[in-house]
Amino acid sequence: MAPTMRKVAKLAGVSISTVSRVLNNTASSLVSASTRQQVLEAARELNYHPNRAARTLATGLTYTVVYVAPAPSRPFYAESALVLQELVAQDGYDLIIRPSTGEVEQRDYMPITQGVDCAIAHDLNLEDPDQAGRWRGLARAMPLVLVNGVTDGVMGVDKVDVDLASGVEAALGHLWDQGCRRIAHLTKTLSPDGVTGERAVTYVRFMRAAGQEPTFIPAAEISRAGAREAMQEYVTTHAPPDAILCHNDDTAIGAYRGLVDVGLRVPEDVALVGCDGIEDTEYLERALSTITQPVAEMISLAWQFLKTRLHDPSAAPRQQTLFSQFVARESSLRPAEQESQNQDRMRII
Repeated sequence: MAPTMRKVAKLAGVSISTVSRVLNNTASSLVSASTRQQVLEAARELNYHPNRAARTLATGLTYTVVYVAPAPSRPFYAESALVLQELVAQDGYDLIIRPSTGEVEQRDYMPITQGVDCAIAHDLNLEDPDQAGRWRGLARAMPLVLVNGVTDGVMGVDKVDVDLASGVEAALGHLWDQGCRRIAHLTKTLSPDGVTGERAVTYVRFMRAAGQEPTFIPAAEISRAGAREAMQEYVTTHAPPDAILCHNDDTAIGAYRGLVDVGLRVPEDVALVGCDGIEDTEYLERALSTITQPVAEMISLAWQFLKTRLHDPSAAPRQQTLFSQFVARESSLRPAEQESQNQDRMRII
């Protein structure tokens, strides 16, 4: 016969209600760590898995979380989703992934909320009043945690922020120390007037404080292909800048290829810095300097906030800010600095 919760309880020497609390991850404060371990070991020994359909009927919950991001297939969001998948699985939840941009912007948000209990939304841009209104409605309908993003400031939900400004300032200071004066920013922005987002705002502030005019290289889309095309077009009509701060690592990789296409060298002719810290940045001919985000800590904190909200919907909203870190690699180090860095590595070896 198939294993049952009653058999798990008998093997573990506890009540059925205790097994239910452990396996459904409810009222965890009522179960000691040793008892929880006994129940989990008994469930593994019997190969028992809770009946998801029965649990949904009994509780009205789907035990499903939705992760919403602008482009979930991009490496940065894919890594974030993988971290979240592992975390929610440990607590008996499933994860589904949906985009926050594209066609979903034009239709009702029911496809995002349908069949899920809660949501983590990454890098939303809520400056548009209609967008903000729809997401405020979503926040009233279910527990929601925001991760980064440009918000309208009145969501009243839990939020995990990463301070990118500190990382951007460090990257620009590094480029300045390398002798770069004509530093451009590759993003979707066309001009320094009315810029939004920490990266662009920090860039404009730094350049103006240094007595330099901000220069934007506009990309039609934030992607590798979009950045490659933007780079090719820009250098056919403009003198190449000394350095480029790219919106993210994908655009930095695309810009790298675009520069190579037109015969320019990285970093001898143009230094490059990306943002996010995806693994791909380490595997180019010249490893890319980047501003890393603490993905594991960021997503873990968001899930902690969401679990608290699930158990106590009336809890006061929480917000915590983490910090980015600039990592200098070959793509932004002038030859003399690279030689010094290589010598340091040899001494360590």
